[in-house]
Amino acid sequence: MDPYMENNAPGLETSAEPQVDSDTTDTAFSEEYKAFLEYKQKQENKKADRKRHRTVQWIALLLILAFVAGIVVDGQTNIYDRTLDAYSTLMGNQPASSDTFVLDQQPPTSSTANETTNAISPVVAIAKKSLPSIVAIESTGEITNLFGTRYQTTSTGSGIIISEDGYIVTNQHVVNGANALRVILQDHTEFSATLIGQDALSDLAIIKIDKTGLPAATIGDSSTLEVGELVVAIGSPVGLSFAGSVTSGIISGINREVYLGDKTMNLIQTDAAINPGNSGGALVNSQGEVIGINVLKFADAQVEGMSFSIPINEAKPIIEELINKGEIIRPNLGIRGRDVQDQEQRLNGWPQGVVIEEILPDSGAFQAGLSSQDIITHVNDVRIDSIQGLIEVIQTYQVEDIVTLTLWREEQTIQLDVTLTPRQN
Repeated sequence: MDPYMENNAPGLETSAEPQVDSDTTDTAFSEEYKAFLEYKQKQENKKADRKRHRTVQWIALLLILAFVAGIVVDGQTNIYDRTLDAYSTLMGNQPASSDTFVLDQQPPTSSTANETTNAISPVVAIAKKSLPSIVAIESTGEITNLFGTRYQTTSTGSGIIISEDGYIVTNQHVVNGANALRVILQDHTEFSATLIGQDALSDLAIIKIDKTGLPAATIGDSSTLEVGELVVAIGSPVGLSFAGSVTSGIISGINREVYLGDKTMNLIQTDAAINPGNSGGALVNSQGEVIGINVLKFADAQVEGMSFSIPINEAKPIIEELINKGEIIRPNLGIRGRDVQDQEQRLNGWPQGVVIEEILPDSGAFQAGLSSQDIITHVNDVRIDSIQGLIEVIQTYQVEDIVTLTLWREEQTIQLDVTLTPRQN
């Protein structure tokens, strides 16, 4: 029997294993393994691509951050440079040793020195022009206390150089009663001074030092002043330690009548600070020209920013006469008085006028027989209603002139002739 036929006869089963071709099996396995390797390689390639993509993203982010940081650092550097420039301008360029780091600095190119100064403050240029002409004055005198003991006192004030050969104008109250005067210039040199003349009514005085070539102040015109105009006050407030102090403000008022003791002064009002020791210093305009001589301030807890100066136009003829003659000869009645108050008129029936409080000895009023409590109502038919009005009328006359006073005395009206005598300073 044929074996093939025997083994494949219908209905017969066989337990023999099928035969497999080994070459075919090896080829299939090789193809599958190759496909697996290709798949694995693709996965590795994808991972590498993702890694490269993330790396690029990080690099881009870092570049952006670096760019932003560069802008900030550059801005900070520019701010630092500008701050350093300003500091260097204030402090001045200081020489440095060879091992000291110094940033290069370029000089300003967009403006001139004057334009730069004006940009800071116009007061800078005013002060530079005016300060050399302002001096400090130390006045030494003697006073007697209630027990009769005499002792030496020292006070300070300010002055203005008005000529290159040493004439200086100041307030009369700065030098009044002094037995020694010392002048300190802006360069701190000191000189003894001589009193040339003084006038109590105008509160002006002239002193002189033995020095030539001094920087005389430029004199302005106070008649052209306007309210709101810039002004600068220069002097030595509260002592020599603050000599050459500069304050600024505006013209607050013109032709202010301020009553001081037995006189009324016609003054410039300013809000520039004028303190004790500033007396006799300068009030200058925007051109550095002297337009006033500082004299006082209102000292009151309820008052702020009210200071006063003597207009230079009113001071000028007095200055010239003091230098030329050594004194101001003014006519004087020889009384001290005050305005009659409204209440006194209502209660006592007094007329409007000036009530006499004191008669000065050896004066025309004393010789004519005026008495305390007399009320002056007229001078040569000119109506008198205030002490200032009386002073202004008397100043229109000359020493030795005779004026007729109308007086109200003990409810009666009388007239007396008075010979005007020289005013004593």
